[in-house]
Amino acid sequence: MKNLSVIWLALGVLAFAFLGGLATAGYRATNPEVDEPTLTAEADTLAPVAENIQLPPIYIEQIAKLKSGETLANVLQKEQFNNQDIHYATRALGKVYNIRRMRPNDEFMFTFKETIAKEAPTLLMLSLFTDADKYIQVTRQPDDSYKSVVDERTVFKIPRIAQGEISASLYVAAQNAGLPDALIVPFIELFSWDLDFTRDIRQGDKFRIMYEEIVDENNEFIRYGDILAGEIDTARQGRTVTAFMAPNGKYYNEDGRSKRRALLRTPIKFTRISSGFNPRRKHPVLGYTRAHKGTDFAAPTGTPIKASGDGQIVEMGWKGGYGRYIRIRHNSTFETAYAHLSRYGRGMRTGKRVQQGDVIGYVGMSGTATGPHLHYEVLKNRRQVNAMRVKLPQGDPLPTLMRTPFKQQVELAKKEWAQAAQMAKAEETTQSN
Repeated sequence: MKNLSVIWLALGVLAFAFLGGLATAGYRATNPEVDEPTLTAEADTLAPVAENIQLPPIYIEQIAKLKSGETLANVLQKEQFNNQDIHYATRALGKVYNIRRMRPNDEFMFTFKETIAKEAPTLLMLSLFTDADKYIQVTRQPDDSYKSVVDERTVFKIPRIAQGEISASLYVAAQNAGLPDALIVPFIELFSWDLDFTRDIRQGDKFRIMYEEIVDENNEFIRYGDILAGEIDTARQGRTVTAFMAPNGKYYNEDGRSKRRALLRTPIKFTRISSGFNPRRKHPVLGYTRAHKGTDFAAPTGTPIKASGDGQIVEMGWKGGYGRYIRIRHNSTFETAYAHLSRYGRGMRTGKRVQQGDVIGYVGMSGTATGPHLHYEVLKNRRQVNAMRVKLPQGDPLPTLMRTPFKQQVELAKKEWAQAAQMAKAEETTQSN
């Protein structure tokens, strides 16, 4: 029995020793302190490999927008690019594009390579779109110089419609109809040969216009394009005046007659007639009856005055009660005269040839005048005539080869206007119900 106990004790010691060995073995497999020499050795083996791994450089594209008073170089300097890179990149751009034409809110993109701390980033590329639908890209060359490339920008022209009824003025009505501000003046000027806007336009008159909206391949708005067509219904006169763009970029009425006349009826914008042509008017300064052989347009001092037509300045200077004065000969029949100017346009002189719309001077009250205005005269065969009523010569007719595409343009505009009118009427009906 005693021997049996000894045997059991011996077996117990052996079992404890065996289990203890297993436990120790398991502890060593998971204890980092025991395995540290092995792990350290492995890390030492891998360390040179990690140090030799080369991460690719980081290239960043960024869009910037000019703020008021900023230049392209200013923006790039704020990004901490090297001044030399900025100089060479902008110089390369300047060879194909006038940087001074950039205005507040103009966008451009620049690409650069990020470098290690305390080093200026590397300017790799500049790019921008111009108003002329060009895409310019300035890229860094292997020798660290910069080169410009100009490509055509892909754009799409979408026709848009605006129409309305005049309650206060054509300008305000066009704004209320959603016509972009940039197109209102060109639209009105299309009819400056047909209408005297101070007298012919009345409440209830209606207008229609089709114009272009230019977008990119992502349908993002770029700018507004050309006016394609326009109509004004004058209830007082019971007639409709029209203007449609032909393939040559010029405007004609529905019958193919040129909208461009030899002379403009009104040589300044958005004004009122303060005194019309009157052979028996009492002079406001001199106090006695004297023929008023012109039309007076009241306007603020400094308002630009345009040449009414192509021609040559044949007289310019101080002319008694007229004050500062300009007379232009347009052809063997017509001349126009402009008086009471505050100053002359840049470069104007006797003998200079001018084109219709050139700024020849600015409204003032020089000479005998009670307030700032333009005294405007039209002379036919050297005699003053009523500028608002004289029949003006027509421009060139529509070229024969353009008649078919022009007719298609007219039909397209009328179709678009009719559909827009139907939609507007349907919306009114829905709202009233």
